[in-house]
Amino acid sequence: MRERRLLWLFGAALAPDMVDVALALREICSPYGLYSHALPALAIEAPIAAAVCWMVTKDRRVTLAAALLVLLHLPLDFVTGAKVWWPHAAPWGLDLYLHPIADVLVEVPMLAAGWWF
Repeated sequence: MRERRLLWLFGAALAPDMVDVALALREICSPYGLYSHALPALAIEAPIAAAVCWMVTKDRRVTLAAALLVLLHLPLDFVTGAKVWWPHAAPWGLDLYLHPIADVLVEVPMLAAGWWF
């Protein structure tokens, strides 16, 4: 059962990226993550992820964690990429994807911390 809850949390952590993929498959451009990563999008995605987790697990901790993971996606993406946080705002972030070695040096500890949590 614990493994299933972790799977749902993994999905919640990736929800904005899954929205990006779905938009791309529909050939909808989401400039700098506007429709998937900006605060208004996260305000929609977080309750949806929480509701899905609640329907499946009936676990309040998993439900809360799912919502928080969706919301924490944007600040972590500011480290690795350049995203907008609000419509009409300029994209900003460290954009470490342009520097693969630095990106790995930052993302591996973030991944380990997430796995430990």
